[in-house]
Amino acid sequence: MRRLSKNITLEECHQFKAEHPALNRKSLRAKDSAMYYAMKRLNVLDELYPYLHKYQRDITVEDCIKFKEEHPDLLRDDVYKEYGIYYKAMKTLGVIDELYPISFVPLKNISAEDCKVFKQEHPNLSRVELRKQFWPYYKATKHYNLLDDLYPSRMYERKYIAQQLIDIARQYKSRKQLHKERNDIYIAIQKYGIAKEAYAHMKRLGDDKHKLIYAFEFPDNSVYVGLTYNLALRSHNHLYDTRRTSSVREHIEKTGLQPELKQLTELLDVEEAARMEGEYVEKYRSEGWTILNKVKTGSVGTVHNRRRVAKEEILRIAREGYPIKVIMSRTGATERFVGNVLRNEGIDAYRLNDIPVEIVDKQGNIVRTFPSIQEAKAHYDIGYHFGMKSLNSRLKHLKTGYTARYNEEKYIMIHGRKYGEKK
Repeated sequence: MRRLSKNITLEECHQFKAEHPALNRKSLRAKDSAMYYAMKRLNVLDELYPYLHKYQRDITVEDCIKFKEEHPDLLRDDVYKEYGIYYKAMKTLGVIDELYPISFVPLKNISAEDCKVFKQEHPNLSRVELRKQFWPYYKATKHYNLLDDLYPSRMYERKYIAQQLIDIARQYKSRKQLHKERNDIYIAIQKYGIAKEAYAHMKRLGDDKHKLIYAFEFPDNSVYVGLTYNLALRSHNHLYDTRRTSSVREHIEKTGLQPELKQLTELLDVEEAARMEGEYVEKYRSEGWTILNKVKTGSVGTVHNRRRVAKEEILRIAREGYPIKVIMSRTGATERFVGNVLRNEGIDAYRLNDIPVEIVDKQGNIVRTFPSIQEAKAHYDIGYHFGMKSLNSRLKHLKTGYTARYNEEKYIMIHGRKYGEKK
């Protein structure tokens, strides 16, 4: 129906309204959904068929005028508080400003000087507190255009002042730790714009693209040179993590000597760090040191390599014709990651979107064919994320007697089996 609504013009919408003046919004959608979506697309739905609550649908403009005659002394706020149904009906019908215009009636004869004196008596009162606790003074202050001068607005309620945020941030060693344990403080620091002051004490950590070079030097002139983005974590892994093999720990167990950890460089681009690691190894070797490295220098870490290998494996399995679920089970990658990799290569991750859909009657005759299931769902006004089951449910609900199916020949070519047949 959404597709059919694209050909409907604005003039046809107004003509439909003139021919069906008694319809409400709900009955319009049931009677002609294409016209409903056309009005919604052209932004005239609220104008031609305004939404009314079930208690407001029987209230007409004449009823609103009669209500005004029966309650001539009511203020607009009183109508809103005591007669909410009539207030909403008047607002929907567009007569609220005519019958109950916005007007200010000073309460208790509050003057501009009274507002200033009240501010002096309550210097710490916020605008929100003024509105909630002292409504007459709020209304008077707004009437005299003093609200911004006496009670300046805030973009957001500030729970902590700048110095308090900085003091709390100093209790954490890194931004990552602060972000994980106190996300509210992390967000507030960004809003205040005090990140430089709050994070001044924190040591910067690297990542996949920024690493530093370090060395473990032994008293017997043995040395291990490596790359890392987190020196403290890497040192702990070398010395204490028995689940991992380490040349440093093996040499400690063999000789009983304790090494000295040295940071040779600051954080560098990963390509530059990989190149300089080899230079430091050659420098130590030329000075007579025994190199403990078993792996060739220049490795940029397991995370970077694992991602690259995972992408290559995903593309290899996808080119063999396997669907996304099989790729996920074989590589251990998430559905989102696999979908992004395939989408960047122009590969359809789900395959079913390329298969034509056929609408058939009870005798098996093809009534209509759609190039893809997405176009079939759009024709029958079904959400993008629903599948063949929802499409058949819609056909059953419309009492067409038809069923939907994939084109068997195309389906078998991709999946090697008929649609609905178990593996």
